[in-house]
This record gives sequence, C-alpha cells and structure tokens, in this order.
Amino acid sequence: MPNIPQGAVVLTDAAGLHGDLAMHKNLAKDIRIVSIFSPEVRFLFLPEITFEEAALGLKQKGIRYVLISQDNNLNFVYLRNFRFFRQFRFYSKNITGQLYQLPE
Repeated sequence: MPNIPQGAVVLTDAAGLHGDLAMHKNLAKDIRIVSIFSPEVRFLFLPEITFEEAALGLKQKGIRYVLISQDNNLNFVYLRNFRFFRQFRFYSKNITGQLYQLPE
C-alpha cells in the first residue's frame, strides 16, 4: 500500500486501493478515494481544459493527490487522450511510487 498522508483525498484509477485501505484501517484513517470515473471529476475529460484549470478544480474539491499507474495500465491508454492525465506527473511532486501531490 502506498504511503498516503492522513486526511488525504486521492484521485485514482486503482480499484484495489479501496481494499488496501480497508485492510490497513490503522494506517489509512481519514483517507478518501475518488475514482477517476466519478462524476465529481468529469471536468478532467473536457478537451479544452488546461492542466492548471483541472488542478484548480480538483483542489476546490479537496483533492490534492493523484495515484495513477502509467505503466502497463489499460486505463492510461484512454486517459492519455486528456491533457490533465498526460501532464500531472510533470507538474506535480512525486511523493512515492505512483503517488503525486498537485502543485500549490
């Protein structure tokens, strides 16, 4: 399980992360997971949205972290068609592994 800060809200495509958090309740207190396919973040798929606008929209929803694997990930074959998903690694701070913190 990635080292996710307490109280974090994480945008992810990792369906198994919910199970990992449930198995490690003592380590995963107050962490909220938001699926990339949630209607809450549908604006990320707008073709005209810039990375900065997308990051601001996420932060306004309390989402400060992104956990999306780009290697051997069938979801990413689709996600790379959208600017935010192509660029978040380059503008965000890598915390550990595939976990990134959005820029302030």
